[in-house]
Amino acid sequence: MSENKIISAAILSAKTSYAEEEIISAERLFAAYRSIVITLFNFVQSGHPGGSISMGRALLNLTLNKNTKLDISDLDRPDSDVIGMAAGHKALGLYSYLGLMFEIVKIKDPKLYGAIKRKMRLEDLLGFRKNPATELPLMKKFDSKRLDGHPTPETPGVVVATGASGVGFGALGGYAFAKKEYYDAPPTINIIEGEGGMTPGRVHENLAHFWALDLWNLIIHVDWNNASIDADSVCSSEKCRGQYVNWSPQTLGALHGLNVVYVEDGRDSSKVRAAQDHVFGEFMPQKKAPNMIVYRTVKGEGYWEGRKSHGAGFKTDSPEYFAAQKSFESAFNVKFIPAEGAITAENREEYLYKNLLVIADALKSDGKLCDYVFNALIYSRDALNKAGRKPIAKSADISIITKPSSVTGPSSGELSEKTPPAQIVSKPGRAVTLRESLGNTLHYLNASTGGGFYGFAADLVGSTSLNLMCEDFQKKGFLSCENPYAKIIPTGICEDGGSSLISGISATGHYVGVGSSYATFMSPMGFTAARLFAIAFQAKHGANMAPMILINAHAGLKTGEDGPTHACPQTLSLWKGFDKLKAKVITLTPWDPNEIWPLIIAALKLRPAVVVPYVTRPSETVLDREKIGFPPAHLAADGIYRVRSSKNSNNTVIYQGAEVGVELPAVMSALDKENIAVNVLYVASAELFSSLPRARQNEILPEEFKKNAMAVTGFTLDTMYEYLLSEKGREASLHPFKNGVFLGSGPGSEVMKQAGLDAVSQIKAIKEFVKSK
Repeated sequence: MSENKIISAAILSAKTSYAEEEIISAERLFAAYRSIVITLFNFVQSGHPGGSISMGRALLNLTLNKNTKLDISDLDRPDSDVIGMAAGHKALGLYSYLGLMFEIVKIKDPKLYGAIKRKMRLEDLLGFRKNPATELPLMKKFDSKRLDGHPTPETPGVVVATGASGVGFGALGGYAFAKKEYYDAPPTINIIEGEGGMTPGRVHENLAHFWALDLWNLIIHVDWNNASIDADSVCSSEKCRGQYVNWSPQTLGALHGLNVVYVEDGRDSSKVRAAQDHVFGEFMPQKKAPNMIVYRTVKGEGYWEGRKSHGAGFKTDSPEYFAAQKSFESAFNVKFIPAEGAITAENREEYLYKNLLVIADALKSDGKLCDYVFNALIYSRDALNKAGRKPIAKSADISIITKPSSVTGPSSGELSEKTPPAQIVSKPGRAVTLRESLGNTLHYLNASTGGGFYGFAADLVGSTSLNLMCEDFQKKGFLSCENPYAKIIPTGICEDGGSSLISGISATGHYVGVGSSYATFMSPMGFTAARLFAIAFQAKHGANMAPMILINAHAGLKTGEDGPTHACPQTLSLWKGFDKLKAKVITLTPWDPNEIWPLIIAALKLRPAVVVPYVTRPSETVLDREKIGFPPAHLAADGIYRVRSSKNSNNTVIYQGAEVGVELPAVMSALDKENIAVNVLYVASAELFSSLPRARQNEILPEEFKKNAMAVTGFTLDTMYEYLLSEKGREASLHPFKNGVFLGSGPGSEVMKQAGLDAVSQIKAIKEFVKSK
């Protein structure tokens, strides 16, 4: 194990000299930035001013340092460097920064400003933490953006949604990885985070991932103000013991093999610049490791200092607020305007805008500052154009995934639910696992895209059959510098960190990110990353994004030999309701291996944000569906299909879950022998079904069936409520918790008996239900 040395910015700055005028301009720019931050909070009375202020110099110097390559006229360029706010609560600072930059462009080049389609006007700052339903006079007049409390891609230059307990940290790392793999000269991805935001476990998981993936194009900027919501000393420091953790950010980075520069005084712009110049100029050309710069700062500097300014600030127009603005007033010879009259929403909006114009006028009066910043922005744009970043010669093409209905596969024509490739089809009589069939299906798509899939499994690559997805791409196993063409991302037991990492991979639109683990762990631990990814997907309308796939492997009660800690029927409930959103999450619950292909293709054609397949561990014998009178497997693409229909009865049994689905042949045979009239349907994907036209839904599952239906499910009963419209049907239904206990361990068949879900119990329950009707 090697631990990198920590380099002092004080030593670097002593060896470097910057023009005094540049440092003065940087400080004046910071004063303007801080003034916007506290003006916004003063009138909105919401947000996080403390960390927004303390990160200001690091953020601003990324624009001024002549290293970052951004195009101010198009911050969403796919070849652009990224400034990513993993510390999503610092959104107040991000919006202030963007408003400041674009206002300077407006002052210096009105024509360029007018031509920019996606920008942040000062007028847009009126929409800070306002809902789309909010209507105020000036917001309506200027058509102001509604700016979320934490950043999403609704904001120019924001590539992922961030702010939820370290998810943005991993997502931006995944974004950096995908860019590194895709471009010949990859963009630099900058992550801005605070020390408090580095305490979640998924951040530590991803620090390990960043090192393992050699993310040399990544720079983590840590705003170490050492104050969180509750603590005044988050980390151990030279002054005192940490209240939360015993590490300092720089030692944590060094421990994980990162190149680290420590800026002892993050309020000194010359030291901030020296640190950034060293990372860009010395570390990154070596292409050896991720990078970290730690800036020792003061939370709420010059405003309300310390932890209380994390999510709070001074009351509107308080003496303390005006005292904090005096430094800006003196530097720019302006005066802020106190609000007059009653403090109403309209009044707050009016005086917020008036005071933003005070700042705008101050900027106009400082031609030297505006020249300096504008020239830096143009230099950055020109540097990006000159870099000529291009996809590598053999880069993947995932258009077959994003537009599967119009793109052909390598040998079988258009991808169709009805016609799976021959190598995907499982022949009757063969013992096959659902996870194997899914692995083969993803492998076909991976090959078709030229390697458009990257996946991780929580130390379960072979166990969950994710290895099959990447079979042709692997030389020695995991992706590494020695094995650059592998498609398996090396992770330990890290469902939390891995899920956020693959969300960033999919966010680039270059690759599909795939995660795999036990369903018991994958869904709850991947949920937050998937949800934030769906939010970003909604913001971008899915443009230039690929779906994210979370494989819920070893699903179902037949994982019972591992016991109730690993065989969980509850996780499907987490995903209910996403079908009502434009950014869909589609769950897949097949029971037959030959249902995997039509389900995956049908799901991808809907352009979902997330696909969640549930696949089981044990092998089952593939049935000859035609021979036993079952409908063809491709009907699974409808989401719900009829296994059998009764001409004379509305009595209905609705199945879901592979462990109960495989019992259908035995159950159907027994019911037929006794001439029991009942309709039997199987739920292969609730979301695919709800996406059908209403008439088609009613054709498959009419209202009368729902009124006379019971369920047999391997999941919890709440996932079936929408199909069970009678109390009698719900009461008669079979589900894992019907007996009110977590099920025990043992062979799958025994667990099924304990649950009352074996074939004999199913037949008995169905007969009793029909008789009661």
